[in-house]
Amino acid sequence: MYGATAFVLLQAADLLAEGMGLSNGVLRVTTFLVLMGFPVAIVLAWAFESTPEGIKRTEEAAPDELRAIIEAPASTRWPAGVLALVGMTALLAGAWYVGRQSAPAGSAELATGPVAASIAVLPFVNMSDDASNEYFSDGISEELLNLLAKIPELQVTSRSSAFSYKGQDVKLADVARELNVAHILEGSVRKSDNQVRITAQLIDARS
Repeated sequence: MYGATAFVLLQAADLLAEGMGLSNGVLRVTTFLVLMGFPVAIVLAWAFESTPEGIKRTEEAAPDELRAIIEAPASTRWPAGVLALVGMTALLAGAWYVGRQSAPAGSAELATGPVAASIAVLPFVNMSDDASNEYFSDGISEELLNLLAKIPELQVTSRSSAFSYKGQDVKLADVARELNVAHILEGSVRKSDNQVRITAQLIDARS
């Protein structure tokens, strides 16, 4: 989950820097925050688990459960390993991509300040067949919002304000006007077994 979220965040940061006039320092700060947060995410994922009832501490496995896991065929364990590998790959690929995009172009940057550097992250839509995965799509949205809020040059609408539009059929232009932001980040999450597909779209509400 962290790898997929990080990749979406890095892509969003790249679009924000280009479309909102933010400096390339935003890309470097975002990449740093993502990479620093990965070890923390690993520890928290080991100690806690996300359930439809909320975040709960991971219970210690009984000896019989551990024996069953060890003796289980490898074919029953590889999906989790593949998912972890994909997450790591997405994280590293996103960091490489942003690093490449933020490399010096050989000419001095224009000394212009941020232009309409404001954004609201709307709750991502749960496209999964299982309605209980709603907490998962909400978690993706919250993670993106929290990470974007750490960018000094960017004004991010609070979670309570953005999530008040969840499930409502409202025009994005109206949402942007009511929240007083120039950009809207929306998307969807489709989760099936060990596969997760995240789609995000950055919209300039001024156009």
